[in-house]
Amino acid sequence: MNENLFKVIIAIIPVLGTIVTAVIVPLILSKISAEKLVLIDKWIRRSVQAAEMLFPEAKSGEAKKEYVVNFIDKMFNKRKVIITREQIEVIIESIVAEINGLV
Repeated sequence: MNENLFKVIIAIIPVLGTIVTAVIVPLILSKISAEKLVLIDKWIRRSVQAAEMLFPEAKSGEAKKEYVVNFIDKMFNKRKVIITREQIEVIIESIVAEINGLV
């Protein structure tokens, strides 16, 4: 093998490592995070619908919200925290606003 070619290959390896670390890994992680967010959104929508059936009484919004927050928290945060309770509440509020036609 030509010594100059060997030097070029040795010089390219750290550059490729930097590209993989700085670009490709965050891209994959963001894709996974986006997929998790879609899954979380789907399950929050389903649990909001379930809460509507489980708590048909008027003025039971807090009980419904607590039910959904606890359900999602247990479902996604069994082993480690994936989504905080505050984030769950924000998503619930946006879904309920969407359902009520406010958004």
